[in-house]
Amino acid sequence: PVLYMTGLRDFQLSRPEVAQLRNFLASGGVLIADAAAGRKAFDTAFRREIARAWPGGELEPLPLDSGVYQMPYSIRQVDYTPIVRAQHPKLNAPSLEGIYIDGQAAVIYSPLSLSNGWEQLDYPYNRGYASDDALRLGVNLFAYALTH
Repeated sequence: PVLYMTGLRDFQLSRPEVAQLRNFLASGGVLIADAAAGRKAFDTAFRREIARAWPGGELEPLPLDSGVYQMPYSIRQVDYTPIVRAQHPKLNAPSLEGIYIDGQAAVIYSPLSLSNGWEQLDYPYNRGYASDDALRLGVNLFAYALTH
Protein backbone atom coordinates (compact mmCIF):
# COMPACT_ATOMS: atom_id res chain seq x y z
CA PRO A 1 0.00 0.00 0.00
CA VAL A 2 3.00 2.35 0.30
CA LEU A 3 5.47 3.55 -2.29
CA TYR A 4 8.45 5.65 -1.24
CA MET A 5 10.70 7.69 -3.50
CA THR A 6 13.52 10.12 -2.98
CA GLY A 7 16.29 11.58 -5.07
CA LEU A 8 18.74 14.36 -5.67
CA ARG A 9 18.41 14.99 -9.38
CA ASP A 10 16.02 15.60 -12.23
CA PHE A 11 14.22 12.50 -13.45
CA GLN A 12 11.45 11.57 -15.85
CA LEU A 13 9.00 8.70 -15.56
CA SER A 14 8.29 6.65 -18.66
CA ARG A 15 4.71 6.46 -19.94
CA PRO A 16 4.25 2.95 -18.46
CA GLU A 17 5.61 4.19 -15.11
CA VAL A 18 3.19 7.14 -15.14
CA ALA A 19 0.30 4.74 -15.88
CA GLN A 20 1.42 2.38 -13.10
CA LEU A 21 1.69 5.23 -10.60
CA ARG A 22 -1.73 6.56 -11.59
CA ASN A 23 -3.23 3.07 -11.13
CA PHE A 24 -1.45 2.66 -7.78
CA LEU A 25 -2.90 5.94 -6.48
CA ALA A 26 -6.37 5.26 -7.89
CA SER A 27 -6.33 1.86 -6.15
CA GLY A 28 -5.78 3.42 -2.73
CA GLY A 29 -1.98 3.37 -2.55
CA VAL A 30 -0.04 6.11 -0.80
CA LEU A 31 3.07 7.69 -2.30
CA ILE A 32 5.54 9.21 0.16
CA ALA A 33 8.30 11.26 -1.46
CA ASP A 34 11.01 13.64 -0.34
CA ALA A 35 13.69 15.70 -1.99
CA ALA A 36 16.91 14.33 -0.54
CA ALA A 37 18.97 17.13 0.97
CA GLY A 38 16.16 19.47 -0.14
CA ARG A 39 17.52 19.44 -3.69
CA LYS A 40 15.69 21.77 -6.10
CA ALA A 41 16.31 19.56 -9.16
CA PHE A 42 14.38 16.68 -7.59
CA ASP A 43 11.68 19.04 -6.31
CA THR A 44 11.09 20.45 -9.81
CA ALA A 45 11.06 16.98 -11.38
CA PHE A 46 8.74 15.51 -8.75
CA ARG A 47 6.18 18.31 -9.17
CA ARG A 48 6.27 17.86 -12.96
CA GLU A 49 6.00 14.05 -12.84
CA ILE A 50 3.26 13.86 -10.21
CA ALA A 51 1.21 16.27 -12.35
CA ARG A 52 1.60 13.80 -15.24
CA ALA A 53 0.58 10.87 -13.03
CA TRP A 54 -2.38 12.61 -11.39
CA PRO A 55 -3.58 15.41 -13.69
CA GLY A 56 -5.57 18.07 -11.90
CA GLY A 57 -4.27 17.05 -8.49
CA GLU A 58 -2.37 19.85 -6.88
CA LEU A 59 0.14 19.56 -4.09
CA GLU A 60 -1.16 21.63 -1.21
CA PRO A 61 0.22 22.17 2.29
CA LEU A 62 -0.96 19.54 4.78
CA PRO A 63 -2.73 21.38 7.61
CA LEU A 64 -1.57 20.71 11.17
CA ASP A 65 -4.85 18.88 11.87
CA SER A 66 -4.06 16.33 9.14
CA GLY A 67 -4.00 12.73 10.32
CA VAL A 68 -0.39 12.61 9.18
CA TYR A 69 0.59 14.70 12.20
CA GLN A 70 -1.64 12.90 14.73
CA MET A 71 -0.34 9.41 15.31
CA PRO A 72 1.57 7.86 16.84
CA TYR A 73 3.25 11.20 17.55
CA SER A 74 1.34 14.44 17.90
CA ILE A 75 3.52 16.77 15.84
CA ARG A 76 2.96 20.51 15.95
CA GLN A 77 6.50 21.83 15.89
CA VAL A 78 9.71 20.53 14.36
CA ASP A 79 13.33 21.52 14.21
CA TYR A 80 15.21 21.92 10.96
CA THR A 81 18.83 21.64 9.91
CA PRO A 82 21.07 24.70 10.38
CA ILE A 83 20.83 25.77 6.72
CA VAL A 84 17.00 25.79 6.82
CA ARG A 85 16.98 27.62 10.16
CA ALA A 86 19.32 30.26 8.70
CA GLN A 87 17.09 30.74 5.63
CA HIS A 88 13.77 30.57 7.53
CA PRO A 89 14.43 31.47 11.19
CA LYS A 90 10.74 31.56 12.14
CA LEU A 91 9.83 28.22 10.55
CA ASN A 92 8.98 25.68 13.22
CA ALA A 93 6.00 23.80 11.79
CA PRO A 94 6.30 20.79 9.48
CA SER A 95 6.24 21.63 5.76
CA LEU A 96 4.64 18.65 4.07
CA GLU A 97 2.43 18.84 1.00
CA GLY A 98 -0.14 16.42 -0.29
CA ILE A 99 -2.64 15.47 -2.92
CA TYR A 100 -5.95 14.23 -1.63
CA ILE A 101 -7.89 11.50 -3.39
CA ASP A 102 -11.32 10.61 -2.01
CA GLY A 103 -10.61 12.63 1.13
CA GLN A 104 -7.33 10.90 1.99
CA ALA A 105 -3.78 12.10 1.49
CA ALA A 106 -2.65 9.79 -1.32
CA VAL A 107 0.54 11.69 -2.13
CA ILE A 108 2.63 13.05 0.73
CA TYR A 109 5.61 15.10 -0.33
CA SER A 110 8.37 16.89 1.52
CA PRO A 111 10.42 19.40 -0.46
CA LEU A 112 12.77 19.38 2.54
CA SER A 113 14.75 16.25 3.29
CA LEU A 114 13.38 13.57 5.54
CA SER A 115 15.75 10.84 4.38
CA ASN A 116 18.97 12.53 5.51
CA GLY A 117 17.48 12.75 8.99
CA TRP A 118 16.43 9.10 8.86
CA GLU A 119 20.02 8.20 8.05
CA GLN A 120 21.19 10.64 10.76
CA LEU A 121 23.71 12.17 8.40
CA ASP A 122 25.22 15.51 9.33
CA TYR A 123 25.55 16.56 5.71
CA PRO A 124 26.36 20.31 5.89
CA TYR A 125 24.24 21.21 2.87
CA ASN A 126 21.17 19.25 3.92
CA ARG A 127 18.05 21.36 3.63
CA GLY A 128 15.74 19.28 5.78
CA TYR A 129 14.45 18.24 9.16
CA ALA A 130 16.66 17.66 12.18
CA SER A 131 17.20 13.93 12.68
CA ASP A 132 14.84 13.40 15.66
CA ASP A 133 11.97 15.21 13.96
CA ALA A 134 12.65 13.52 10.62
CA LEU A 135 12.35 10.16 12.38
CA ARG A 136 9.10 11.13 14.15
CA LEU A 137 7.61 12.41 10.90
CA GLY A 138 8.69 9.25 9.10
CA VAL A 139 7.00 7.01 11.67
CA ASN A 140 3.82 9.07 11.35
CA LEU A 141 3.92 9.03 7.55
CA PHE A 142 4.19 5.26 7.31
CA ALA A 143 1.63 4.73 10.12
CA TYR A 144 -0.78 6.98 8.21
CA ALA A 145 -0.12 5.23 4.90
CA LEU A 146 -0.71 1.78 6.40
CA THR A 147 -3.93 2.73 8.19
CA HIS A 148 -5.75 4.90 5.64
